[in-house]
Amino acid sequence: SPYLDYQLTKTTDASQVSGQVTDVVTGLPVTGLTIRINNYLTDKFEKETTTNSNGSYSFTNLSITQYAEYGISFSSNDYIYLKKTSIRTIARETTTVNFNLTKHTDAGQIAGRVFDADIGVAISSADIQMFSPDGRTLFLFDPIASDIDGLYTFPGLPQGVFTLYIAPSGYNPKYFDNVQVTARETTTIPDLSLQAKADAGNFAGKVMDPYLNQPIAGAIVKALYYSSYCGESCDGETVRMVRTDAQGNFTLRNLDFIGLYRLSYGAEWYYEVVSFEFYWFTSPTQTIQVGNLYPEPYASITKTASPSTVSYGQIVTYNLTVRNGMYDTTLSNVKVSDVIPPLTEYVGGSATLDGMYNESDKTVVWSLNLTPDTFRRLSFKVRVVGR
Repeated sequence: SPYLDYQLTKTTDASQVSGQVTDVVTGLPVTGLTIRINNYLTDKFEKETTTNSNGSYSFTNLSITQYAEYGISFSSNDYIYLKKTSIRTIARETTTVNFNLTKHTDAGQIAGRVFDADIGVAISSADIQMFSPDGRTLFLFDPIASDIDGLYTFPGLPQGVFTLYIAPSGYNPKYFDNVQVTARETTTIPDLSLQAKADAGNFAGKVMDPYLNQPIAGAIVKALYYSSYCGESCDGETVRMVRTDAQGNFTLRNLDFIGLYRLSYGAEWYYEVVSFEFYWFTSPTQTIQVGNLYPEPYASITKTASPSTVSYGQIVTYNLTVRNGMYDTTLSNVKVSDVIPPLTEYVGGSATLDGMYNESDKTVVWSLNLTPDTFRRLSFKVRVVGR
C-alpha cells in the first residue's frame, strides 16, 4: 500500500524569527504594524502578529524541515510594500530580520537617460526595472519605459541600494548595480549605454502631408511589435519611437530582427495613423513606403506669453496662433478675443493684424478670414501696473 514520509519538528527544537521595524527617515519604531510570515516555497500562510511599542515582533514555534523557507511581509497603507524572502531558520535559534521602511510620502526616485553605445542616439521605449541586489527582497514596482529622448524617471522608491535592469528591443539587456535611492530626493543616474544586438534591424521612411505634398517635420513614428502567437488580435507593444527630421525622414534603429511590426504615425493637428500592413525584416535596413498623415478637420488656437516671469513696469507680449485645419472649407469672419490680465494695461496700437482694444471690457478683438489650411499669428502687448 502507498505510504508518505513526514518530517516533524519537536516543540523544543522549533525555531524563531524576530526583529524590529523602523522608519527610514525618522529612525523611530513603527508600532501597530501587521506582520505576516508564510512558507515561501509553498506560499502557505503560517502566522500573523503586530509590532509592539518598540516596533518589535516575534514568531515562535516555526518548523525547521528541509522545506521550511520563510517569507515575511507587512500590511500598511502608509509604507512602501516589500517582502523579505528566502529566510531559513535553525533549530532552537532565533533568526533576526529587521525592516527599515519608507513612507509613500517620503519616497525617492531616480532619473536618467539611455543611449546607444555605438552611435550615441537615444534609446526610447527601453523597459526598465528595479530589484534588490541580493534578490531576497521583493517589491511591487511596475516596469517603466524611457521616453522618445531616452529619458526616464522611476518614482515611488524606498530608500536603499538597488540593481537597475534595462532590456530594450534590439539591444543586449544589462544590469547596473549599486543604484542608491535617497528618501524625498531625485537621484540622477549617469547616462546608461547599451550595445545593439549584432542582428538588429532598422526601419527607415518618410512622413508626408498628401494634400500639400510636403514632408511633416517633428512627427512621431512608433514601431509596434506583434508577437508571433498573438498576431493581429493584439494591440502591439511600442518598442521604439523617433521624431521625423526637417525633411520628414525617420529611422527606427536597432529593433529585434525576428518579429512582426506595424508603424504608427502622429503629429500635431493630424490624425494618428497605424499602418494596415505588417512589416518584417528581410535586410538590416528595411525602407518603408511613405507614411501619409491627414489633418484633423477643426480650427485651433494657441497662446504664449513672453517673458513668462515679469515685474512691475515690464511689458509682456502675448502671441496667438489661429489655424484653420480644414482643407476644403474657408472660415469667414472668425471672431478672436482675449481679455488682458488683471493688474496690466494695454499698450496702445500694439495689436497686430488690425486688432482693436475695447477699454470697457479690457478685451482685444480681431476679425479674420481663414482659407483652407492656413494660420494667422496675432499678438498684443500689456504693461504690468500692479504688484
